[in-house]
Amino acid sequence: MSSSAAGWIVPKRSWEQYLPDFHLGLQNLLQHKLRSLLTMLGMIFGVAAVVSMLSIGAGAQQQVMASSSKWAFTTSSLRRKKRTISRSCKKYASSLPA
Repeated sequence: MSSSAAGWIVPKRSWEQYLPDFHLGLQNLLQHKLRSLLTMLGMIFGVAAVVSMLSIGAGAQQQVMASSSKWAFTTSSLRRKKRTISRSCKKYASSLPA
C-alpha cells in the first residue's frame, strides 16, 4: 500500500484492475462522439494558441535585439533629470504654515 499527499491510503492496483475503467472510458467516448470531438478541438486550439503566443513573443524579442544591435546599442540606461523648483513654487512654499 502507498500513501498519497492527502494522507489517504491508496492500495496498489495491477493493470488488470484498470481494464474496467478503460472500458468504461472508451464506451463513454464512443457514446458521446460530438462532446468528445469538441473537447479534443478545444484542447488542440488551446495548446496551439499558447504555442503561437510564445513564438510571437520570442520572435518580437529577437527582432528588437536585432534592431538594437544594428544601432550598436549594447546597454541602455535611464538618467534622472535634476528637479528644479521655480521661483513661484518657492514663494508659495514659504507662505505655507509650518
